[in-house]
Amino acid sequence: MSEDTNRIGLEAQNFLASDAFKIAMAELEARPMEMWASGLLKTDEERREAYYQVRAARLFRERLTALFENMKLHHAQVERREKLRASTRL
Repeated sequence: MSEDTNRIGLEAQNFLASDAFKIAMAELEARPMEMWASGLLKTDEERREAYYQVRAARLFRERLTALFENMKLHHAQVERREKLRASTRL
């Protein structure tokens, strides 16, 4: 579990930091907004679909961030346990 948490967290961190991810996310969020602003989204269904696309992109980024934060929390817990064990040995 610990190795999986660490590996997945590092993969999430690397993915979030990559230029490809940043560019793709910016485009995913900007395109529907640009279409909306230029009047290309005529129907309620088209506007709803654009909203859901932006929302899905943001949720995806939030989930990757949560995986990375989970890894950091796991590391902090492991370090705390190790310090506690070391202090009880004395």
